Amino acid sequence: LGLAAEAHGRLRGLAGAPAARHGTAEATASWLLERMAYLRTSRPTAVNLFNAMDALSATVSAAQGRPGASAGSVLEAYIEAAEAMLAEDVRANRAIGDHGADAVLEAMQRAGRGGAGARVLTICNTGALATAGWGTAL
Repeated sequence: LGLAAEAHGRLRGLAGAPAARHGTAEATASWLLERMAYLRTSRPTAVNLFNAMDALSATVSAAQGRPGASAGSVLEAYIEAAEAMLAEDVRANRAIGDHGADAVLEAMQRAGRGGAGARVLTICNTGALATAGWGTAL
């Protein structure tokens, strides 16, 4: 998300600027791809991060290759794809949490502990920092 915010800042900086200051679609794609390569090093075991970087890299490469591509169009394609990923991640995280909570409550009910409080220990990074701000923990 940080890179999407940085890309958005660059996009805003392009508004009203002379075309010569925009850079090229190729230079912008290169900048984004380099930043994504660096992000991969932050969590070397994060499969979801690598999947996201692969999808976003493909988006950037496709945007760069379109006829008439500009720095702005590459940034816009990246931001749009990143925002769609964010929305999907939050949706999936909520669904995981809801399903997990329902499963725990049903198991407690079957065990005759339906009115008791539940304690759940999550393993690994399931919170807001590991996901897109919502988390997958109950």
